Amino acid sequence: FGMELREPAIDVRVVEYCLSIPASLFLRNGRTRWLVRRAGQGRLPQSVLQRDRYGAQAADWSEWLPAMRGQLAAELARLERCETADRCLDLPRMRTLVEQMPERLGPEHKTPYLNLLLRGMMTGRFIRWFERTYP
Repeated sequence: FGMELREPAIDVRVVEYCLSIPASLFLRNGRTRWLVRRAGQGRLPQSVLQRDRYGAQAADWSEWLPAMRGQLAAELARLERCETADRCLDLPRMRTLVEQMPERLGPEHKTPYLNLLLRGMMTGRFIRWFERTYP
């Protein structure tokens, strides 16, 4: 489909750069993410700059993912009605993963559940958003 996979978090240059930044630039005057907040001044809305919540991309994905089985199944149903998502994603395999998801996930589940299912869901949601925004 002409899409390249980009994963900045595994680019050694990005990791080396981030590790070279002094810790004082990450936390200042009791505020976390100080450097990115300062860099975003005038470029990002205040609501984004002041946000303190964190995403679900943390290492505890294997703990919360099984509890989301119902939400995943509902999103899959929406994706199955989307012609572009059906063409671009392996929805039958994603459906099987949701239906056969064990109650406890371990490191051996990373490739199918984190890499295929969650990335597929994110891609599918983007496709649905894009098609509603740009018909």
